[in-house]
Amino acid sequence: MRRPDLRGYGGSSVPAANDAYSIEEVVADMAEFHDHLGGKPAIWVGHDWGCVAVGALVAHEPKRSRAVVLSSLASGVSTRRARSAYNRPAGRPNDLPG
Repeated sequence: MRRPDLRGYGGSSVPAANDAYSIEEVVADMAEFHDHLGGKPAIWVGHDWGCVAVGALVAHEPKRSRAVVLSSLASGVSTRRARSAYNRPAGRPNDLPG
């Protein structure tokens, strides 16, 4: 397993230019890293911003992927009432009031 930091995170470089963080640049970084590791089809796991990066990578370069796991995606719950119901502790009714 390899877990690289994306640009601007952890021990990675922190370019000053905003356009250095485009999805195209991030995907190019991932492809270069993958090539460095041998380039065999891999299982890609994305978390948070990594979901976007992994999704873009496998959409544009599907031969790099055996499988994809995306975690920590937005729940899609957008109203205060729905979020309240969604976040109730387990064991309590989970239906929306009214």
